[in-house]
Amino acid sequence: MDTAESVLTQFQADTGIPYDFERWQTDPNQPAAPQLPNQFIVYFLVNDEGKTWADGQETSHEPRVQISFYTRKKSNMLTAPDEIEQAFVNAGFTRGPVGHIPYQPDTGHYGWRRDFYFYERR
Repeated sequence: MDTAESVLTQFQADTGIPYDFERWQTDPNQPAAPQLPNQFIVYFLVNDEGKTWADGQETSHEPRVQISFYTRKKSNMLTAPDEIEQAFVNAGFTRGPVGHIPYQPDTGHYGWRRDFYFYERR
């Protein structure tokens, strides 16, 4: 998770696209749609599978993180996902399942998601 956070912090600095963990935080007393940025990223831990063990102790694991990108400008869907993928691959992640998130009529956002894996020794 620390590596994913580092990638997203740098990605935000490079692109200006903000991110948040698990869900975009909004003021619970206000409707969500006006508060959401025009584009943003949300990420969360899907699972954290152990990969190898020695003497009853886990020696490596492979966390799977899902990155979701939301934008109100449909044309951003042609470039931002590739940039996100490249940032994660450059940091040592491998690609997992990918897909589109249905258009959100209440917020006006289009969405994209991809899982990324990161192999780590313990």
